[in-house]
Amino acid sequence: MNRKPPLDWLCRRGMKELEWPLQRYLARAYPASTPAEQARFRRFLEQADDQLWGWLYGVPTSPLPDEFHALVQQILTDPEFTP
Repeated sequence: MNRKPPLDWLCRRGMKELEWPLQRYLARAYPASTPAEQARFRRFLEQADDQLWGWLYGVPTSPLPDEFHALVQQILTDPEFTP
């Protein structure tokens, strides 16, 4: 049996600076997202921690893929997100 871990588990990254914005997005925005946006968030969570941290905190190790621009902007504009 090949089961995927739940999204809340995938938001746990071992680094609170990553966990908090990802978990907030999952709790607040994900439920109202379209299926395409939900799939995009799942793909976003497949990225390495250093990639995610760089994209969210402005120190990217590689360019942000176009498909993640809107998602990252939504996370960054959360009033509780403080880089």
